[in-house]
Amino acid sequence: SLEWLMDYALALAIIMCVLEVVLGFALIFGSKIKVTLISLFTLTVVFFFLTLHTWQCDPFATYNEIRVVPIGSEQEQLLNSRAEESGASVEFVGKDAQNATFKEKMAVQCVNDCGCFGDAMKGSLGRSLTPYESFLKDVILMILLIPVALYAKKIKENDTAANIGFLLGSLVVVGFLSWVFNWKFYWIFFVVGFVLTFVVRKFLKSEWTTYIVITILTLLFIRHTYNHLPMRDYRPYAVGNNISELMQLPEGAQPDVYENIFYYKNLSSGEVEEHNANSEMLKSGQLSDKSKYEFVDRKTKLITAGDKPLISDFNLIYSDGNDYTEDILNEEYVILVIAYDIEKSDKAVFSKLNELQIEANNNGMYIYGVSASSESDVSEFRHDHEVQSEIEDWYSADGTTLKTVIRSNPGIVLFKKGVVLGKWHFNDCPSFQEISKLKS
Repeated sequence: SLEWLMDYALALAIIMCVLEVVLGFALIFGSKIKVTLISLFTLTVVFFFLTLHTWQCDPFATYNEIRVVPIGSEQEQLLNSRAEESGASVEFVGKDAQNATFKEKMAVQCVNDCGCFGDAMKGSLGRSLTPYESFLKDVILMILLIPVALYAKKIKENDTAANIGFLLGSLVVVGFLSWVFNWKFYWIFFVVGFVLTFVVRKFLKSEWTTYIVITILTLLFIRHTYNHLPMRDYRPYAVGNNISELMQLPEGAQPDVYENIFYYKNLSSGEVEEHNANSEMLKSGQLSDKSKYEFVDRKTKLITAGDKPLISDFNLIYSDGNDYTEDILNEEYVILVIAYDIEKSDKAVFSKLNELQIEANNNGMYIYGVSASSESDVSEFRHDHEVQSEIEDWYSADGTTLKTVIRSNPGIVLFKKGVVLGKWHFNDCPSFQEISKLKS
């Protein structure tokens, strides 16, 4: 229901991140407390309804997506063939001179993981918050803001003594979080932000100083992580991780527990009753009496979700339809150039990638391309006169998975027997000499 926001997701993410950091510092310094509180309440209310929405999502619901595709295109042929299948979820609606319209029944994609703190909680504590837990978190935050709001008129911008007290108290809290999330940078960022604000405020003598300084500092950090890879990678594909091992369940892992559910129609009441394998009526044979009951259906229901491997969706499929993931991960050294969307990938870097391709081949190292784009899009991109990609073998994989592997389009990943040795943003495209250093 919020897919219309997809095009603005990046901008919204940046704005939300800046606001959260700036308002946190403003609250600590007591700067522009009325503006700060109104902004905090607004932000918390937005997240309150967002987490409520995700918590209330019905995973069994469906919706109709309208697909308009050019006549004679590959997409039209695919949708037409799907519409002709028995029990098809795709329905042909009509066409005009240029386009054909289809209606596809889609399952609602519920958010099972709120993603709070990115993947920091997953990478350190083992899991993130569920939508329900995140909703409760926002309720608690709203409650905690109430006494601050009631006391707002008495809150003035900190003097030096108050700053020292808040600095010491905050260092303890942020230090604890740095320990929990196993990264000292949280603590360093806080200290730098606090000291910078304290010093600059001596010159500007304005309550807006906190907003100005922390906004600039946060945007500089965001600019760095946008133009390069994240400074800390909590995801399963981080440097040093063995992808092959993370695709397997560890010993002692608990499997999913399923139960067969039988549905019988009570001919007297007309109601459809639900019975599991332990039902006394099923065991005694009462449900076999065809004068009283009529069998309707049997379904397998997930009772308890078992353990899942950290990586379950990393599959490299070649044009012949075969999965070569295991073969590629078993290579002594292999370089993957990952472009989740080939058409949106940075074109300028491919001249450097072509040089890397030639040197890799000369030194007996394989280099492959991986994309979620169609084979025809990859082929067209490769032979574009502005690009001329020399990487011949391209594999397909899920787009979301590729964005999880590396936050760059394209990005370069070096593997050794399934272990991630190095990752590079296209702005930091390595030479073969740099890659060779990691091999030694």
